[in-house]
Amino acid sequence: YPHLNCMGVDYSEKAIDLANSMNPDINYVCMDIAKLDNAVYDVAVSVEVLEHIEPNQLDEFIASITRLIKPGGHFILTVPHINKALNAKHFQHFNSKKLMDLLGKYFSDIKFIPFDLMSRMMRFLEIIKGGQGKYYLITNNQIMHFFYKTYINHYLYCPSEERCMRIAAVCKK
Repeated sequence: YPHLNCMGVDYSEKAIDLANSMNPDINYVCMDIAKLDNAVYDVAVSVEVLEHIEPNQLDEFIASITRLIKPGGHFILTVPHINKALNAKHFQHFNSKKLMDLLGKYFSDIKFIPFDLMSRMMRFLEIIKGGQGKYYLITNNQIMHFFYKTYINHYLYCPSEERCMRIAAVCKK
């Protein structure tokens, strides 16, 4: 996206190194977003981040992101849903009510999108494709394409939060 001003921020040097290796044309910095100088962006994206932040620091984190977004701009995020079991690296998981309580004071319009349908078949597909590093990885492009198409067509979208594993929020400032 050469016409866009993109910047990636992460607290982890390892995450920054991975991001740089995947897309070297974007400027990535390793730092605490709360220390980022005021800048004005149209969109801020946070993918699977909030669950790693201590609950007593979440409000400050969201406030830091909010000050970087232009009026009328958007904050897009994904987090694990409370339907999914906590792991050792997560402080908490979320549902739309918890997210609304957190985001409502900063954003005027918030839409929630539950996704990653819970199913035994999806768990089986995750295991055989190498989910969570406990099993083998599939490197055959045709097989991976099959898994991708199956996921997109049958398991990505959820009609409600009751059976989702993750939830997205699209917030307008």
